[in-house]
Amino acid sequence: MARTEIKQPLLNSSDYINRKSRFSLNIEALYDYYCCFLNVAVKWTDSVHDARMFSQSRLNELLKNEVIPPCWQRICDEDIPIFIIGDPAYPSMPYLMKEYAGGGMNRQEQYFDFRLCSTRNVTECAFGRLKARFACLKHAMNINLDDIPFIIYACFVVHNYCE
Repeated sequence: MARTEIKQPLLNSSDYINRKSRFSLNIEALYDYYCCFLNVAVKWTDSVHDARMFSQSRLNELLKNEVIPPCWQRICDEDIPIFIIGDPAYPSMPYLMKEYAGGGMNRQEQYFDFRLCSTRNVTECAFGRLKARFACLKHAMNINLDDIPFIIYACFVVHNYCE
């Protein structure tokens, strides 16, 4: 999940306030290990929790109903399932892996959490590369709120093309 700053909306502006007291929109994005985005949704205010966004997303619906079938990767002669990685607030699902609540109860769980968190560094890389390419995503967008999603989607499409 990411956020993009916007100018203060005229209607329901308090819904768009983020934890830094700025106005922004939530961006739900699924990306691969190569920093290419596979799915993007820009339709939630910043007051909506990330886990709620995902639970009500089209992507979750497609995965839950197995329209998007489970994927596997062959590593060291073993078929390993591919998961979406979420933070502890996300619900447990067959296609979503998350950290243990409370950081894990034993060393194995704590090590698992450490390794899982390190894979989430790709998040910073993916969004960092996107924002480095498009300066408009670094600053508050001062355009019509209805037009912002189209600009954001265009940035993602061109980013993937460049990658």
